[in-house]
Amino acid sequence: MSFIKMCKDGFRGKPDFSDLLHNAFQIDDLVLSFECPNNIYEGHVYQDLVNLEQFDVESKIERHERFIKLATVYFLFQKKILNPLLPINKQGGLYIRLRVKSAEEDIDNISQLSSFLEREYYDFYHAPEQSEGSMRGYHTDLMKELTKRANKQWGEIPESEDRKREKEEYLIRGFLSGYPPINCELVEVGKNKYSKYSEGNIKYKSELRRVYNLPIKNEFYLSIEFWYKYESMFAKQKFLDWVRSADETFEKKVLELLDLSPLIDSYIAKAVKGLNEKTKAE
Repeated sequence: MSFIKMCKDGFRGKPDFSDLLHNAFQIDDLVLSFECPNNIYEGHVYQDLVNLEQFDVESKIERHERFIKLATVYFLFQKKILNPLLPINKQGGLYIRLRVKSAEEDIDNISQLSSFLEREYYDFYHAPEQSEGSMRGYHTDLMKELTKRANKQWGEIPESEDRKREKEEYLIRGFLSGYPPINCELVEVGKNKYSKYSEGNIKYKSELRRVYNLPIKNEFYLSIEFWYKYESMFAKQKFLDWVRSADETFEKKVLELLDLSPLIDSYIAKAVKGLNEKTKAE
């Protein structure tokens, strides 16, 4: 990437689609083709062959989700001009995480998947009581504590409109810094329709996740997660603006390149492509 282009972007490490990294994963009788810019900082393939009959054995549980990790790639974003004398030149980073997840119930359509995702998220973080050593009920416990502090600071019924507004702003900030309910939306990108939701908040948290969920078969679905983490004291406005709009640009391009097809169709397409390239060469 040229220095002029980097200055225009406002940060180093912006994904460059001129050179692509390719990986393929077999999930039962399906083949997942995943491509993304090759200028990653690091990446790891955990499992490229998945037998869904072995899901209960090979999967792990993290918070409210049961999944098999396929792969993770990480992009590092730095200041456009690095200063070796400063301890931090990093503005933030992006993880793209590919996972196969289970809803533990058959998924017939996107709407059903969306309802499951919203319900599962709410039931976990908004459980009546927080479980010890777990994030279950975290948001409920957070709001109880924030309400208690707000009542102590401004009173249960604030005496003036200014104090009432200050209390409301305090509680809204706290609400958005926790785990408010998610709202799934149907999005169509490339060949696929996804149930998409966002978690986090650029203004009140130092991270933002956008997750695209694609039904595979039976109770299983593919999760493509774009997880942005940034240094709140060092992230510049141009970088934050890019993160805000990345679902309409960067994420869209990655999803347009993604392909999930039957195993036999994938092999045939590869063979035809190879034959075409050989014919052109001759």
